[in-house]
Amino acid sequence: MDLQELKLKAGIQDNPDQEGLDLFAQLIIQESADLAYSYNIFGKGRPWNLIIKEHFGLAIADTDIPPY
Repeated sequence: MDLQELKLKAGIQDNPDQEGLDLFAQLIIQESADLAYSYNIFGKGRPWNLIIKEHFGLAIADTDIPPY
């Protein structure tokens, strides 16, 4: 599920403070991706931090790509 699907499922897609909720969700996703990166976690031959960000539709920066 991407962010839009999660918001729909939670019933918050029409929240007047949507920007704050979007930022909160993005920060949680980023923190999860950073944790996977710091533990060097892989799944299906790919770094989990990239899998997490791609799944939720967040942009991948050059700094997200592990040097190994």
